[in-house]
Amino acid sequence: CGVGAGGTSVTHALLSTSRTNTTERKMAEGMTTTRLYVGNIPWSTTIDELRGIFAQCGTITLVDIPTGRQGRSRGYGIVEYSSIGEAGAAVQTLDGHALGDRNITVREDKAPTKSAPIKSGGGGGGGGGNSNANRVSTLGDAPAADGCRCYIGNLAWETTEEHLIAHCSQAGPIVQSEVARQPGGRSKGWGLVDYESPASAEAAITSLHNSELQGRSIIIRLERAGGGAKSPGGGGGGGGGGGG
Repeated sequence: CGVGAGGTSVTHALLSTSRTNTTERKMAEGMTTTRLYVGNIPWSTTIDELRGIFAQCGTITLVDIPTGRQGRSRGYGIVEYSSIGEAGAAVQTLDGHALGDRNITVREDKAPTKSAPIKSGGGGGGGGGNSNANRVSTLGDAPAADGCRCYIGNLAWETTEEHLIAHCSQAGPIVQSEVARQPGGRSKGWGLVDYESPASAEAAITSLHNSELQGRSIIIRLERAGGGAKSPGGGGGGGGGGGG
């Protein structure tokens, strides 16, 4: 995408257009939507910057970078094209593209239009304070692929998304992360990390569960879309509040 027809004749131009259309059809195979999820973008990325990168692949109808309650980027964006072919071309061309000090993730977005509660696993376990009522994910706008999302519990109050990414990226590439917060901005003591692959999520559970982050021994378990979380070493539940 982004390559113009440089022919000097009508025939050359028609052939170039034909090749472009054929390429778009091939890239659209398997795509079902014109809407793309763009993950792992730097916190400083602007909508205009994202539009400039993706405009090379076709006509853009929407660009958005969701923000949290504090007006801060959640670390991902949404780009929508006028055709599935253009969206497919963007996935093929821009997935892994370098943006700042990161390589972005570009994939088809099949997210629901509204966030949905993420239900914690059953069972008792110590640490408490982690009821379904306050487990509403702000990452629900762009659900992780199955087996890629980890719940990180027992965080210190001062832990930020940057701290989570720096610590948890030891296990593999991260798409996005967020620390759950009260309406006033205070941390709830837990967060979510979306990895690029289930293998990285499993590696985090194996190698980073009970590791120390800012003076606290953190809890890491797999968060499943339909509810239920796999807690390392057995029991479910628990694991909430940071602080103190």
